[in-house]
Amino acid sequence: MNIGKITESHIGQWYLDDTNKPVKILGCMGNLIRCQTLDGIVWIPIFDIQKRITEQIAKEMISKQKISRKAKESQDALEDSVKKKKERNSRLSKKPLGRRIVAIDSSGNEHAFDSITEASIALKVNQSCISEVANNKRKTAGGYKWRFEKIEHEDA
Repeated sequence: MNIGKITESHIGQWYLDDTNKPVKILGCMGNLIRCQTLDGIVWIPIFDIQKRITEQIAKEMISKQKISRKAKESQDALEDSVKKKKERNSRLSKKPLGRRIVAIDSSGNEHAFDSITEASIALKVNQSCISEVANNKRKTAGGYKWRFEKIEHEDA
């Protein structure tokens, strides 16, 4: 569609005339445009409607650009949110799951676990009780003595 010229693509389209009444372009002949209005079919000079169509097309283009820009901003915000969430989740997944814990049974056998939670599930012992024994607040939990596994530091 050319701005400022009446073309075949305008035929059948509704526009607003100078008084903001709807006008449907039915065709054109020379410098006159045959239009349907609420009052019936009329012939309007081409230059009267060209200006109006040009203004409306320009407004529509600006409106589409604004909508497109808002959609782009919304899409960017969504992508940023997803990216931040992924970064946060990846940071959380890099954290160690907990300190390793060792259960010592009545025979002195040691059973190591990656975390208190894992030990609690495997041996069906309350996590808080395991923690209290490992922190020297209780003597036993679930019939086991508990201690945190010693971490050996490598000297560089």
